[in-house]
Amino acid sequence: MTTGVDCIRRGRSSDVDALVELHYRIFDERTHLAMLFGRAFVRAAYRWYSESRDAFTLVAEMNGRLEGSCTVNRGSYYVVFLKNGPALARAVLSKPGLVLERAIWRRLLALRARRLSNVGDRAYLAYLAVSPAGRETGIGKGLIAAAIVECRRRGWDEMITAIHRDNVPARFMYRTLGFEEFSQLSHDDLVGIRLRTTSAKM
Repeated sequence: MTTGVDCIRRGRSSDVDALVELHYRIFDERTHLAMLFGRAFVRAAYRWYSESRDAFTLVAEMNGRLEGSCTVNRGSYYVVFLKNGPALARAVLSKPGLVLERAIWRRLLALRARRLSNVGDRAYLAYLAVSPAGRETGIGKGLIAAAIVECRRRGWDEMITAIHRDNVPARFMYRTLGFEEFSQLSHDDLVGIRLRTTSAKM
């Protein structure tokens, strides 16, 4: 139940500034790899999620303000980096030390070791952000439920993501929606979870 939520709708290009602002209020470089590449890259990523045919953004509004969002793309989490090559290159050129960042290489090596097969149309839930004002209102669960419906509509038959091991409330919420944890995407401090969208009860 989403008490006090005005609506959950598709994100638009005009939402990008608010999406980036919410992202920086909720996350930091320890929890989101994209932030290592700076605000300009994060902005380019949200624009891509909002405009690409292979991705979508959902936003939740409460009392006329954007208080939650989620982004989903076809394929893996790393597609957003490939699709925003120019913004990525500008980030690296402006901060050459990025190539030495241990967090980046750790994630890339983990990806190489745990490559997933490309069976069917798989979707990756990349970012789920809920503002402090939107917590305990059901916004997060409502966004994921709406994302499952949209994935099903597009014919993307599996949704995967990774969450931090110590985020117990989030792990419980995903389980209530039918997600299961699986080791193939788990590494370091992250736990992989997945859901067959065609079998989800929504």
